[in-house]
Amino acid sequence: TVGRRRWTNVPDTALYIASVTRDGPPAAREEGLSDEAWRTERIALGLRTAEGLPLEWLDDEGRARLAVLAADGLLDATSTHVRLRPRGHLVADAIAVELV
Repeated sequence: TVGRRRWTNVPDTALYIASVTRDGPPAAREEGLSDEAWRTERIALGLRTAEGLPLEWLDDEGRARLAVLAADGLLDATSTHVRLRPRGHLVADAIAVELV
C-alpha cells in the first residue's frame, strides 16, 4: 500500500522476473482504497510495527476495547500508542478487527 492505493504483484515468480526485466514491477491488480478500507488497513498494519499503532487512529469504540484486550495480555496501551504483546502478535488480525 502506498497512499490510498494497494496492489498485488504477479504471483508466478518466472513471469514476475521476466516482467521486471522487460517493463518494471508487474502489478496483477491495483485498487484505490475507500476511507473505511484505508483506515482498516492503517490499523492492521500499524499494529505490526515496532512503534505500534498511534492511539489517535482509533475512534472512541476502538479505544473502549483496549482495556479488555490489555487485560487479556494481548497488547499494551500508552497515552500515545498501542503495541502488541507476544500473544497479541499471534492474533493480530482479530485484534485489528476489534479496534476498527
